[in-house]
Amino acid sequence: MPSPLRFSIARVAQWSVFLAILVTALVVGKAFLIPLALALLLWVLLAAVRSAIDALFAPHWRPPRALVLLLAILALLTTHWILITILSSQAADISSALPRYQAALTERSGTLLDQYGLDGLPSLNHLLDSLDLAAILAWFGDAAGSLMSDLVLILLYLGFLLAEERRLAQKLSRLTHDPDKAHRLQQLAQEIALAVQRYLGIKTVVSLLTGLSCYLLLWALGLDFAPFWGVLIFALNYIPTVGSLFGVLLPTGLALVQFSQPGPVLLILLGLGGIQFVIGNLIEPAFTGKSLNMSPLGIMLSLSFWGLVWGLPGMFLSVPLMVITGLICAQFDGLRWFAVLLSEDGTLMGTQPQSSSASN
Repeated sequence: MPSPLRFSIARVAQWSVFLAILVTALVVGKAFLIPLALALLLWVLLAAVRSAIDALFAPHWRPPRALVLLLAILALLTTHWILITILSSQAADISSALPRYQAALTERSGTLLDQYGLDGLPSLNHLLDSLDLAAILAWFGDAAGSLMSDLVLILLYLGFLLAEERRLAQKLSRLTHDPDKAHRLQQLAQEIALAVQRYLGIKTVVSLLTGLSCYLLLWALGLDFAPFWGVLIFALNYIPTVGSLFGVLLPTGLALVQFSQPGPVLLILLGLGGIQFVIGNLIEPAFTGKSLNMSPLGIMLSLSFWGLVWGLPGMFLSVPLMVITGLICAQFDGLRWFAVLLSEDGTLMGTQPQSSSASN
């Protein structure tokens, strides 16, 4: 009979090999997996929009499925068009204003160095030259360009998902000959879809509220390109913690260049920080925390892992992937501990795990 120590070492070795293979597959296959994951996310988002449209007409009338789908697609396309229009309308102005901001920043930094007797320190131009800003901008540009180049593939996947969704329940029921397992598999798929829909719905409303509130503040204080910052903060809010931090620091950095007095800069810093704190720590947890029960540490670890593996798209997908992972692990006794670690208070996100037969 093998000793417990040898059994534990064998299990650790098995899990290490499995994780190494999994990470390798995620990295090597990201050109295929990222568009597929984004298509699945859009599919779930469309389902949430369709449910909202159905709720608007209920209980007096149930519109045809094709009409609801058309209205949902039009709603998403309209939202996308509005955001792209705002960004593109200000892109040229931002590009033309960059030399002026750089000159003002260089002048003010030189004045401060002289004022405090630090003129021996490297100048701002020297620091900017030392930083590989081009590489940083290229990283963001490559990520955005990659998403745009994969847009056709994403839409193609989405079209096939929409065409297959009516037969999905039938396919899941035929994956196993055990009626109980087939029912449980269908229930798990529904729980995953509902949990991701719930997260996306809450996050979209919260991000919209955050972006609109920040835009009104920046517009009232006279910061340049307030609509651009509002859209950017809305998008960054989908990235946990780090997105909110950049949503405060980036506009504040522009305020340091634009305003010669510290008053508006402090108002922008404190105002944006206050909005992010109230919405992110009071309003959003009241809905997301109770409905999904996600660990803040788990969210940060998921953000770091998926950001390292898939880059910028992985950061946006980190929380939905964490929700899916937690719900799946909760179904198996051997992985239940991982689902507990991903939860905030030890209560599993979805249903309780099955009996030990489920893990066989």
